[in-house]
Amino acid sequence: MEGFSVRALQLLLEPKRGSKELEGELRTITLKSPDVVVITDEEAVPNEYKRAILTLDLDDLLRVLDECLWLVELAPKREIEVMPAACKKALEDGLEVAGADLVPHYAVGIK
Repeated sequence: MEGFSVRALQLLLEPKRGSKELEGELRTITLKSPDVVVITDEEAVPNEYKRAILTLDLDDLLRVLDECLWLVELAPKREIEVMPAACKKALEDGLEVAGADLVPHYAVGIK
């Protein structure tokens, strides 16, 4: 029954966004449809939507701060991560973000 109710609410939402409620005698099913960002190609996402994460031992970090050495040279592990929230805001503002798409996402709540 829940699957049927969710599909019915999905049909009511398309192509609209927002939330819909299906009220019954005992329960109310709410289907929310916020958009989520799906990163389709991390390499294509511009750097302004990424951040770098460098992992150092504390002693190495203190030495860098004391000696003003380049942090990247001492970091044995470097990670670059896309910031989905920044991508989502840009997409919602009508900007194009290479490698990221705004797609519908459904969340169900039953009271």
